[in-house]
Amino acid sequence: MLMKLTSHKSNINKAMHYCNDKAIANDTFNMFSYGIDTTNDKINEMQELANNNVYDSRKYYHLILSPTEKENEPQQLLNYARELLNNKFSNCQATISIHNDNGRNHCHIILNATKIDGYKIDIRNKEYDTIKEYAQVELAKKYNYEPTKTKNERTNDKKTMIDYQKHSQREIVKNSFLNCYNQVSSIEELKKKLKQDYNIEIQEYKTKDNITKFSYKSDFFKSGISEDKLGQNFSREMISRVYEIKKKKQQENIKAHQEQKPQEPKQDIFDILNQQADKRRDKKIAEDKEKELKALTDKLFKQLKDNGLDTKDNVKLITDTLDNKKLDIDTKITNITNFIGQVAKIIKDIATEQVKQQTKNNDYSRGYGE
Repeated sequence: MLMKLTSHKSNINKAMHYCNDKAIANDTFNMFSYGIDTTNDKINEMQELANNNVYDSRKYYHLILSPTEKENEPQQLLNYARELLNNKFSNCQATISIHNDNGRNHCHIILNATKIDGYKIDIRNKEYDTIKEYAQVELAKKYNYEPTKTKNERTNDKKTMIDYQKHSQREIVKNSFLNCYNQVSSIEELKKKLKQDYNIEIQEYKTKDNITKFSYKSDFFKSGISEDKLGQNFSREMISRVYEIKKKKQQENIKAHQEQKPQEPKQDIFDILNQQADKRRDKKIAEDKEKELKALTDKLFKQLKDNGLDTKDNVKLITDTLDNKKLDIDTKITNITNFIGQVAKIIKDIATEQVKQQTKNNDYSRGYGE
């Protein structure tokens, strides 16, 4: 099982359409939208949550889960993705899509970078490595996928790659040094890791000019190798300078992150979810009222036309009511309903008068009239 975090250079619309529209199976996590809902519904829901908390950084994460087995069941892969999200991203929104365009089923996860409590997800290197190892090893074993080697196993593989009989002492030191150099952030950590992983000890000594230098020693060497024989990049001065620059940059990044950190959202998760539900309900109510107003208006115009009452003044009275921006939709529905009642009464009065007139005419024709 392999897990990959993409470079996320495209916008969320493009990424979501790519993942959802090509999928053979879709699902969602912590969303009102379901797997069968349209891609735009899912995009709108994620953007609605993100827009409640304005950020200038990334809007989403795109994770790919790819089993090494060519034959794997889509449903099992969906269950695997859900458990990963439930354990590592329980308060986040996500869509899950299963693809098989490369000849084997694999999973795409679009993860909203704004959590449902309003904060941002910030997957730093160490945190991502922990999640990745959990997904590729522990969870993979549970679902009978081939687990990926752990970091310690990969480190042991690097050790075996160094054949002490086929490489010079300088090459051994350089290769071991480079395998450890970027994994630590201080000289003390470097000394410890070289000793632990490759049994190479860094010793410090003073020159005649009172300059501190490194000497690399090991049980495999007959004598230590000074930094002068390895080159400037392996010198104590250069290593110290690089680690100082890295430390300063990390501190600047932390400070910048703290300064840009938004105020704690006042709303909790239930407030946000209830607000989203209220917006959907209000939208549905507004749509139903628009339909009701149109049906009543059509009925009123038909009444007028069928009874010869669709005069210019009557039509203008109705259209003025409908076009009046100062009236809300409930008032318009009430006014149109009253118009229907008034027209019905007029029609009834006209009919009653017609019956009276007809009766009077009949009486005259029979000689009963005055």
